[in-house]
Amino acid sequence: MNEISALILTGGMSSRMNYQDKYLLKYDNRNFLEKIIDELEDFQEIIIAANSIQSFHQINFKDKNVKIVRDIYEKIGPIGGLYNGILNSSNEYIFVTTCDSPNITKNFINYILSFHTPDYDVLVVRCERGYINPLFGIYGKSCLDKLKSCIEDKEYKLIEVIKNLKIKEVSLKNIPFDGEQLLLNINTPDELNKI
Repeated sequence: MNEISALILTGGMSSRMNYQDKYLLKYDNRNFLEKIIDELEDFQEIIIAANSIQSFHQINFKDKNVKIVRDIYEKIGPIGGLYNGILNSSNEYIFVTTCDSPNITKNFINYILSFHTPDYDVLVVRCERGYINPLFGIYGKSCLDKLKSCIEDKEYKLIEVIKNLKIKEVSLKNIPFDGEQLLLNINTPDELNKI
């Protein structure tokens, strides 16, 4: 934890949630962002990647070491927040998650972190249904040049970007967690009602 920062991506448009900021949605008597920050409390540095208009006055950061960084590149999706988060990290590696995955737990995060080694650019999870989730994992500062190049070339799909980097995969098959449920993204009012 001392060598890895944490990054929460919050800057999405939330169009399927009727443009309501998802990090403010309520879950387990807290909003999503507060719940996720609580799960990340063992990290010495927590970075929130935000767009230029987001306000966090409703969030209780308690005494956590939280740093908010504003998008350098706006309206290009998660690649912009990821780039800016890594750029502003005090550590060589950064653990990444999104503000719309409120089911993640400290135990699950620690399990993923147990696979960390310094011989890759990106550590991602491969979900039970076979797809890679590029927004839950670990990125190194070695990714910065590639991310910036792709942003300048208007290649914003993160799954395409990481194909050209040294990747380590963690399979979520046969693990002691329900990975699909823990990584569930809440994108619509109906999905919110279900949890």
